[in-house]
Order: sequence, then C-alpha cells, then structure tokens
Amino acid sequence: MASHQTLEALAAWARTFEGSENATTTSLSKDLATAFSIISETPCTPHNLLRRLKRWYAQELSRDVSSLIDEASDDVVKQASLVLGAAVQGSQREHHITIIMGLDDTVQSELMILVQSIMNTTAQAPSCSVDDVHEEDRWASMQEIARLKDEKTQLHEKNNEALEKERRKSELSLQARDEALQAKSAAEKTLEKVRSTLRACELREERCQREKLELTKKCERLEASLSSSSDAHKTLSDELDVARARARDADAAEARVLKLKKKLDDVNSSQRELQELDEANARHVQEITRLEVLLSSREKRDADVDQLRVEKAALDQRVFDLNKACEDKDEELRRLTLQKEESDAQRRFFEDELASARPAPQSPEQMAPVFEESASELRDRLRDAQRNVARLEAEAEARADSDASEIGSLRDRIADLEFEKAQLQERPPPPPPSPSLDATQRMHALALKDATIADLRKRIESNTDLEELKRRYDEASKAAIRDREAQDATIIDLEKRLASVATERDQIIGDLQRHLAEESTNTLNAVAAQDATIADLRRRLANNTSEGIAERDSIIADLRERIARNASSPAVEDALGDLRQRVAEAQQQTAAELAERDATIAKLTSDREKLETYTKKTLGNVQEKYSVLVQTYKNQIRDKQERISRLEGELERHRRELASSREFSAVTPNGGGGETCV
Repeated sequence: MASHQTLEALAAWARTFEGSENATTTSLSKDLATAFSIISETPCTPHNLLRRLKRWYAQELSRDVSSLIDEASDDVVKQASLVLGAAVQGSQREHHITIIMGLDDTVQSELMILVQSIMNTTAQAPSCSVDDVHEEDRWASMQEIARLKDEKTQLHEKNNEALEKERRKSELSLQARDEALQAKSAAEKTLEKVRSTLRACELREERCQREKLELTKKCERLEASLSSSSDAHKTLSDELDVARARARDADAAEARVLKLKKKLDDVNSSQRELQELDEANARHVQEITRLEVLLSSREKRDADVDQLRVEKAALDQRVFDLNKACEDKDEELRRLTLQKEESDAQRRFFEDELASARPAPQSPEQMAPVFEESASELRDRLRDAQRNVARLEAEAEARADSDASEIGSLRDRIADLEFEKAQLQERPPPPPPSPSLDATQRMHALALKDATIADLRKRIESNTDLEELKRRYDEASKAAIRDREAQDATIIDLEKRLASVATERDQIIGDLQRHLAEESTNTLNAVAAQDATIADLRRRLANNTSEGIAERDSIIADLRERIARNASSPAVEDALGDLRQRVAEAQQQTAAELAERDATIAKLTSDREKLETYTKKTLGNVQEKYSVLVQTYKNQIRDKQERISRLEGELERHRRELASSREFSAVTPNGGGGETCV
C-alpha cells in the first residue's frame, strides 16, 4: 500500500502538466493519462494508459514491460512509476528532469526513488520489437472483436424478443381499439345524464365556493383568536415574573425561618436532654427496687427448689411404675394376639376338614346342619364375635394411647424440671447483702441526677430570648405560608390558562381537519357517483344495442325465408325492392345516428375531462391553500407550545428549588447560621 507522502508527491508532479493544475490523490489516474499524453505527444485516456505505456516502452526503449503492466493494473503508484520512467527516458527527458528538480526536496526525494526503481526494473526487462507489440495488439484486437461479436449476437436475440413483444403489444392494442370502438358505440344515450351531472357539479362547485368563503372567514376569526392568545401569553409572562419575585421573597423568608428554627431546635434539644435524664433516673430507681425484691425472695426460691426436687423424685418413681405397667400391658396384648391367631388357625383348619368331608353347601340353609344351627344364628354369632374382637382391639389401642400420652406428659414435665434444676445449679450464689453500701451508691447517684436537672433548668431559665424567638418563628412561618399560598394560586391560574389555550388550539386544528376531510369526501363522492352513472348508462346502452341487433337479425332472417318461399311472385319482388330500399334507408339513418352519437360521446368525453381537470385543479388549490394555512397555524401553535413548555419548565424548576430548600431545611435544622441557644 502506497504511503500518503508518495501519493502527494505524484500529485504535485502531475500538477506541473497543462490540464492537470488541480490534480489530487483521488484524481491521480486521470492526471497520469493527461501527463502521458503530453510526454508521448499522443492522445491517451485512463482506459488505455497501460496499453499505451507498453507500446511506448517497446517503440522507444525496445523493452518488454508486460510484467510491470500486469502489476500496475490496480496500483496507481506503479502506473505513476511507468509514466515517470517514460518522462525521464524519453526525448524530452532534460525538460522533465528540470521540472522535477524545481519541486520541493521532499517531493524530489520521493520521485527520485520511483525513478531509480523504474529505471532499474526497465533495464532488467527483456528486449522486444515493435512487431511483437503489434502482434500482441492484433491478438488483443481479435479477442475484442470476438467479444463484440458475441455481444452483437446476444443483442440481436434480445432485439428479436423485443420485436416479438412489440408485435404482441400491437395485436393487443388492436383488440383494445376494437373494444374501445364497441364501448364508444355503447355510450350513445349518456349525453343527457352527463349534462345533468355537469349541472350538478356546477352547483356543487358554487357550494364549494360558498364554503370556501366561510372557511376564509373562519380562518380570519382563528387569526384573531391567535392574536388574543399571544396577548394572554404576554400577560402570563408578566404574571410569571411577579411570581418569581414573590418566590424570591419567600426564599428570604424561609431563610429567616430556618435561623429561628435552628435556635428553637437547640432549646428543644436541651429539653429533650432533661427529659432523658428524668427517664434514666426513673429507670435506675425501678432497677434498684427490682433488685431489692429479688434479694428478699431468695429464701422462698430455695424452698421452691427443694419442693420441686421432692416432686421430681416422686414423678420419677411414678414414671418407673407406669413404664412397668405398660410393659405388662404390652406383654398381655401380645399374648392375646397370639391366642387369637391360634384360634383363627384352628377354626380355619376345622372348617377345611368339614368342607373336605362334606359336599359344599350351595346356600346358608344347606350350611346350617354342619354346625347343627340355622344360618341366621350362625350369622349372628359371627357378627357378635367380630364386634367383640373389634371392641377388644379398640380398648387395647385406647389404653395404649392413654398410657403413651401420659408417659409423654410425664417425660415433658421431667425435662422441664431437669432444665430448671440445671439453671439453678449454673446460677452463681448471690453475694450477701450490704445495705449500707447500696444505699450510699443510690444516694450518690440521685444527688448527681438532681444536680444535673437543676443545672439544665437554670440554663433554660437563663435564656431570655426564647419567647422572642418563638414569636419571630411563628410570624415568619405565617408569612412563608401566605407567600406559598399566593404562589400556588398564581401557578394554578397559569395552569388553567395554559389548559384553555391548549384546548382552543386543539379545537382549531380539529375544525380545520374536519373541513378538509368533508371537502375531500364530497369531491370523491361526486366523482364516484359520476363514474357509476356513466358505467350504468354504458351497460344499459350495450344491452339495448345487442337486443335491437338481435331483433333486426331475426326480422331479416324471417324475411329471407318468406322471400325464398315466394321468389317467383311479382308482389314479392316489389316487396323485396321496397324492403331493400327501407333497409338502405335504415342503414343510412343508423350510420348518421352512429356518427351523431360518436360526436356526442367525443364532446361528452371532452367535457368530462375538462370537468375532472377543473375539479382536480380547484381541489388542489383549495387543499394547497388550506394545507399552507394549517401548517402556518401548526407552526404558530408549536411555537406557543414551546414557549408554554419553557414557562412550565421554569415553574417546575422553581418548584423543585423551593421543595429542595424546604427538604434541606427539614433535614439540616441546625444549618443556615444563627447562634445556638445554650
């Protein structure tokens, strides 16, 4: 990649040639072609620059620089090196070297590096003759001719396809022309309807003119309302300035209030300290009383501990007895369960034996002789046995549950007693009471507290400015509240006025948009109605024409049949001549009517086109005028909205400043200067 300095040096050298005085690094390829044209005295373009260079080196220096040409195909620096080599090795090399030596030193050094490089490369290049160059040019020309022939063939094929498409289009156009002629013949009876439509359009146009005048008057009224809105905006600006002055006064009052509040906070802090000392004194008295009561109840607690130990021993014995009784009950329950299982096994064994010895009974009545009892008695005995077994099992489970619950409660009671015992053992024995020392300490503490309380009361009573500070604080608070209420009322009034201006603006825009929509809808409806009328007339005319032609063809066929039957009669010949004459007259009349209808349709079409053009032009002018007017109003309203938004932003900023100053005064009550009340 070439450096920027090298490209600048080449551009500076290219500017020394005529026609390249404005050469830059971006237009270097074109400027090199211009320079080589001057050096070789032959016309040259950027497209054939490399081929001209190759031919020049072969003719002038008899060197084959094909490899250099291939490398320079996409490198402008190598192209410039070849052009430099031609300049310093050509017939006018002294002139070009003198020009190079007249440039800056930096440019000279860059150009000399390129010149030395290209001269060394050219000296090492193989030799060649002009015939070789001509042969290569001829070969390149033949390849170019072959490529052009291929392109010619492709273009010829495309031309044939285009001709075929044009032929098909001409056929389609002929069909369309025939259809147009048929439609033209089908539009004979639409003239009166279209004329009535034209009259209706003229009436509609007059109505549009009246509405246009009304809209113009309304626009004038809107302009007057806009001017009144601007006056209201100026009034609001003046009121906003007054509100700002009041806000500054309120800020000064709040600063005074902060100073007074700080002094009151100092007084309140002193009162709080006094109250805290009173509360601490009460807590100390309560703690002393609690300790005295605790010391007096120590002997009673020792007696309770001894009694609990005796109860614990009794409960341990009872638990042991209950555990033993539970084990006996469990053993008895297991024994009864085993007996029941054995009896069930024996019963099943005897039943199986009896069943195998006798045939199986088919019913309970057949089963009764086996046990020498009736079926109902057997069922009753079986139910009684099942009830007894269930009752015994329920009683056993109830006894087990009651024993388990009683054992659990006893265990919980034992655990609680053990925990209390451990706490009593871990608690260190209280020291022997020393009433004289405790009383001395309590008296000393009470004396200190009384001295502190008396000192604080003296400090509060010595502050003679307390009432004055409170009075000034109340006055400043009331003044700040009044200013704040006045400012809030002003802000609310401004917001109401802004809301009314915005509502009026929205109403104006809505009216303009509604009128434009009505105009567009009316025009489109009129055009649609006209098109529908024309289409209906064409359809009816086509139906009538086809019916008339069919009726005429049927009449002609009937007459031909009658003529064929009575061809030899003279009356028939007379009637035939009369008929032919009438047919010729009818044909002439039909041709005249068709010509008249064609003229009428042409006139009707031209009138319709003129009406559509006039309607579109009028509607375009109206829409353009109203769009310009609406855009003007929108711009004015947007400007007012911006000014209102700016005013609202300033109001909001003042509100935030007031709120922040109040929050700061609430958070830092001791700030803002002033002396602290001691």
